[in-house]
Amino acid sequence: MIIPNKTYKASLGTTSKLITLAITLLFIGIVVSQFIWFKEAHAAIFLVPLFIGLYVCCVLLMPLGYKVTDSEILVERIFSKVHFKKENIKSLQQIGRHNLAGSVRTFGNGGFFGFTGYFANDSIGRMTWFIKGKIRLYSSIF
Repeated sequence: MIIPNKTYKASLGTTSKLITLAITLLFIGIVVSQFIWFKEAHAAIFLVPLFIGLYVCCVLLMPLGYKVTDSEILVERIFSKVHFKKENIKSLQQIGRHNLAGSVRTFGNGGFFGFTGYFANDSIGRMTWFIKGKIRLYSSIF
């Protein structure tokens, strides 16, 4: 049940933790290998800022929590909030893992510090996700 004027914390779930760890190790490995294999570090000049930029963007955009007010649902992030006006939400429901089978990410992040972005599914339709881990809230707003 969703209670108005309540804040819900978001924490990384096991899948997001594993994906985040794997990508972090991959980024570190690629950056270190650039300095080992390429003594002049020309490739590292481009890759290091790219990887650091991607990493920082994902950290800044990850959901930290959710706040439900009388008029909207807020997704709290480090430097910004995403506002969903309640009158624009078609449905808000608790769903199970079986409902998400066959979901496709159309634009977004698939587990690096959370699952955020646009997803689609034959049975549910288009969805916007701001999921960091295990959460019982789901919004379909299109």
